[in-house]
Amino acid sequence: MAIDAKTGKLIPSFGTNGKVNLNVGVRDDPTKISVTLSTPGRVFNDLIIIGSRVPDFYGAAPGYIRAYNCRTGKLVWTFHTIPHPGEPGYDTWPKDAYKYAGGVNCWGGLSIDRKRGMVFLALVSPTYDYYGADRKGANLYGNCVLALDAATGHYKWHFQTVHHHDIWDYDLPAPPNLVLAKD
Repeated sequence: MAIDAKTGKLIPSFGTNGKVNLNVGVRDDPTKISVTLSTPGRVFNDLIIIGSRVPDFYGAAPGYIRAYNCRTGKLVWTFHTIPHPGEPGYDTWPKDAYKYAGGVNCWGGLSIDRKRGMVFLALVSPTYDYYGADRKGANLYGNCVLALDAATGHYKWHFQTVHHHDIWDYDLPAPPNLVLAKD
């Protein structure tokens, strides 16, 4: 929601009458899924970058990473955490996993390195948490620290903490810490 600080009222020019429905723009029917925020997004220039919280049960929506324009509410970019055909990491999942697998969301938060223009995300396991037979492979970007270009959402790099379809629910529960090393 975009709220006018002076009046406390919604700003109607933002999104649809002052609101953006986070269920819209994810793979599944927006009337049948639940996409919420468990942590606030982070602002980079005129974008608000968000992760999401999706249910941990079988058939849940995927946890796409998205950036919206702070002034208009317009969706600017989306990163598919369960890659689509032609995207990096697609070959680490079964052929049609992007059509049915869920999770791989960022409920624990994200960090921004403004100097480098990068966003770092702590991604969690795919769903269903304790069953992996329908998603053989490394399942990128499940259980990863993921780095994206903050302005475009383009992939930079990842580090996967649990390989080969996590069935233990070893989520990364906190935003990545960015530390300045001194020589």
